[in-house]
Amino acid sequence: MRVQSRWSLHGDFINRKECLSLAVITIIAALIRFWKLSDWSFWTDEVLTTQDARDNSYFPSINPLIYFLVRLSISVFGVNEWSARFSPCIIGILTIPALYFPIRAIFGGKTAIIAAFFTALSPWHLFWSQSARGYSLAFLFSGLSAFTFFIAL
Repeated sequence: MRVQSRWSLHGDFINRKECLSLAVITIIAALIRFWKLSDWSFWTDEVLTTQDARDNSYFPSINPLIYFLVRLSISVFGVNEWSARFSPCIIGILTIPALYFPIRAIFGGKTAIIAAFFTALSPWHLFWSQSARGYSLAFLFSGLSAFTFFIAL
């Protein structure tokens, strides 16, 4: 007898093996995204992001959410590389489980686990999750919007 644990978007159960796999992949993603998060100094775009977040000059921006999140983290932890990169890092980590469920609903559990694994270890995703820029947030929203488009069709 197979023990089921959670519902997927189609209503069928996600088994414990999938939940455990997703949890392990998400923990690995968190560890490698937080590892050496502040070891290198700011590059130009990160300085501008941090400056705009501190000065509240992000309101006319096309993507004020990332500036707001960076402002929130630097107001809590102070102005430094780690705090400015904290919010994009958290978004990059949350992207793994957030995109797992739509991928599972479309393609199945095995494909979703493989996609989560590749995203967790992707050098591109890792780099932008460790930068004080909005690209990890853009990746999350573009994945969710593609899923929404698929559902709409």
